[in-house]
Amino acid sequence: MTLKGPELVEGYIVPPGYKATVTREKGVTFIGMTRIRSPMKLNPLRDQVLIRRAEAESETASGLIIPDDAKRKSQQGEVLAVGPGRILDNGQECPMRVKVGDVVLIGRYDGVEVDLDGEPYVLVPEGSVLGIVEEP
Repeated sequence: MTLKGPELVEGYIVPPGYKATVTREKGVTFIGMTRIRSPMKLNPLRDQVLIRRAEAESETASGLIIPDDAKRKSQQGEVLAVGPGRILDNGQECPMRVKVGDVVLIGRYDGVEVDLDGEPYVLVPEGSVLGIVEEP
């Protein structure tokens, strides 16, 4: 559960600009607060999509720790901004199928890596998006 706000979460006040994540394991409640940072304003052109990749796995299923230089890029990411769409040969605009907030799959090495406000992002054309992940 992720909340934004000034809200009361498990007896803790979550100030504006922060999000609280509540996790319950074996009868114990963990509350984490993270500062919400919005990326520098970037408006992608045409059919470009700005994506924040998900964190790469740091541990294998058997419990081995993976060093940073050996981690593979995540193929999953969240769409942060989309362009208006590409222009067809007849001059019409083809609307985008992905929207802000979608969780998508992209190739490991697709797109252009960009650094905005010290955070890494990837800019890819909509055609490089392999699919939209939907929660069941």
